[in-house]
Amino acid sequence: MKRLAFALACCLISVTSLRAQTLSPAQKYLATITNQGNLISAKYMSYMSEMAHGNKLKKMEQKRKELLNVLRNVESTAVRLKPFNGDTALKKSYVHYITIMNSVFNEDYGKIVNMEEIAEESYDQMEAYLLAKERAEEKQNEAYEQFDLAYDKFAADNDIHLIHSEDKMSRKLKQIGEANHYYHRQYLVFFKVYKQEAYLLDAISKKDVNGIEQNKNTLLKYAVEAQAKLDTAKPFRRDQSLIAAVKKYAQFAKMESEKIGFVTEYILKMDEFEKIKKAFNTRSSTKSQADVDQYNQQIDQANKMIGKYNQQMQQLDKSRTQALNAWNSSGKVFFESYIPKE
Repeated sequence: MKRLAFALACCLISVTSLRAQTLSPAQKYLATITNQGNLISAKYMSYMSEMAHGNKLKKMEQKRKELLNVLRNVESTAVRLKPFNGDTALKKSYVHYITIMNSVFNEDYGKIVNMEEIAEESYDQMEAYLLAKERAEEKQNEAYEQFDLAYDKFAADNDIHLIHSEDKMSRKLKQIGEANHYYHRQYLVFFKVYKQEAYLLDAISKKDVNGIEQNKNTLLKYAVEAQAKLDTAKPFRRDQSLIAAVKKYAQFAKMESEKIGFVTEYILKMDEFEKIKKAFNTRSSTKSQADVDQYNQQIDQANKMIGKYNQQMQQLDKSRTQALNAWNSSGKVFFESYIPKE
């Protein structure tokens, strides 16, 4: 499965044009803040691109450290920035925003990475992991909104006419946030079924008949629920590929849960054969030919049962592989298509 990226849908510092050939002191003050924001945007874009398209953890961590270095430098500059003509509102909101960003990519990031390490263990932990990421995003966006209001108020108070425009970088950052948010919604639908199937396969490996029965029924329930959710899911920019991929896996899981009864039957019959085998081997050496013939028939039946069982399991394995490959492939194409590169 695709490694989930630590993504935030922030716009960072908004791109703003100032109508003046010679900047006034107030315009220069705003320009200083905007230019620092552009440094953050560039490093953030570089980091997110590596997270989406790279496959080397070392390089991803390097990009994160580069972003952190810029954030620390910008925060230091922001703290030293003097209020403009005694007006502290813009500086306070700016420092607060940069401080929140530093916190998100340090403390929150560390907590989220720790959660990611155990997220695969259960659906609840995966859901909590993704929720923590969204909360970190919300915290940063709230700080940005406060800063943006102070930015606009400062401009209005100082007779500065701003032309807000969404440049290429801003569009890319916005697209990253939207794509990741959509992917996570579909991933949770997929993961709930995927994890339940893992429980079923574990019960099969342990030959736990009760576990198999319980987990196959739950898998059927989750697969049906997933299909119902997907029937009402909206495509991403008319792209239904993720929905189709999750549907394919849910359809496989439903089919598997309905057919997997043969495993329980196989386990019970093989247990019965093992008892016959043990009884035959512990009997005295005086075995009649009829006893030997009957035992050989049991062996033939057991071998046929083993062959049939292996064939059925291979068919399921093949279908499972195809469904998982379809999901992994769709995820890769989705990120390639909608997460911009540097």
